[in-house]
Parts: sequence; C-alpha cells; structure tokens
Amino acid sequence: MPAAVVVKKVVPEKMRLHPAVSRVLTLGFVAVTVNWLFLPQLARNGVEENIIEEYSKLMDLFKGNPQT
Repeated sequence: MPAAVVVKKVVPEKMRLHPAVSRVLTLGFVAVTVNWLFLPQLARNGVEENIIEEYSKLMDLFKGNPQT
C-alpha cells in the first residue's frame, strides 16, 4: 500500500496541509534530492563543460561558420 494512502487514513482531514503548501514542499524535496544525488556526479565528470562546448559548436553552425 502506498505511503500516501496510509497517511490519508491515519491523519485527520483538519490536520492536512493545504495543497499549495504540499506542492511547494514536494518541489523543494525534488530540488534538494537532485542537487544531492545527481549534480555532484555530473560536475565530477565534466559534463557541463562538454555541454557548453557542444552548444557553442551548434550556435556556430546556426550562424553559418561551422568549425570542426
């Protein structure tokens, strides 16, 4: 049984958070989790440098002066 179903059965209606607050907390949790789990690995492997280089070459191609 999913945790959300258990929480809805256990916690009374008047003690639940407003949906807007729940959404903000969920987005905050996702942002923290992404920063904690995924971004360190990407930064360690130099992915951002490769992405910047590839976009730079793509923009050169769009401008009409491709460089290899």
